[in-house]
Amino acid sequence: MAAGRVPCDIINTEREGREGVQATCSDCGHQTFSYGRGEASRKRCLVLMREECPQRQQDLDWKNYYTDSDESTERRAPTRPADPKPKPWWEK
Repeated sequence: MAAGRVPCDIINTEREGREGVQATCSDCGHQTFSYGRGEASRKRCLVLMREECPQRQQDLDWKNYYTDSDESTERRAPTRPADPKPKPWWEK
């Protein structure tokens, strides 16, 4: 089987009186938690999801990539602009 993208819902929440984020797998409902509200905490939840999700445990051949369902396309890594077309030798 091929790898798949599994969207996760990430919400701000509290645990033990401290702020954090919680990710929920859209396929099976498994949840992970990480303290903090920053980008690193959100990514940590997705990494934990990849390690712990029971859906992944059923199919060890699968390599699921858990993504933030709220993440927009603008947050992707920027692409490198194309190199300018070189001038022909006679125009230099």
